[in-house]
Amino acid sequence: MSFYNIGHVTKADFEKTLRNIHENLNDGGIYIFDIFNVDSMTDTVVADFAYQIHKKVGDTQVLGAQCSTIDRERGILTSYDVLLIQKNAEKPERFYNTFSLQIYNATELRAMLVKNGYSMQGEKFMEDTTQSILTVAWKK
Repeated sequence: MSFYNIGHVTKADFEKTLRNIHENLNDGGIYIFDIFNVDSMTDTVVADFAYQIHKKVGDTQVLGAQCSTIDRERGILTSYDVLLIQKNAEKPERFYNTFSLQIYNATELRAMLVKNGYSMQGEKFMEDTTQSILTVAWKK
């Protein structure tokens, strides 16, 4: 199973990954993963991904924040992290990280899976309200 990890793979590499997994599955084998649904990613949803943390452990404190942006046309959710780590009253160390997730809509995802040899069944999907697509695909 892969929950959201597959989103870190580029779209081209996701197709390769689907083919590789398909080749390594036994007949009837299943591949389960979860991926964000681009159709449900409103500005409010993306803004709600933001968070701040402040933790103190012994003589060290950590302050962190993350916010995200979305490129709906390309299906990319990008998050920006800032982390400060301070020991006692020393100068804090600063860390920055940016990462992107590929996100899909149900139609695009279904087409990719069928193209790469998977069968799918499912319940009615609420395209504009369901934030993630839990996918159970099996080798034909």
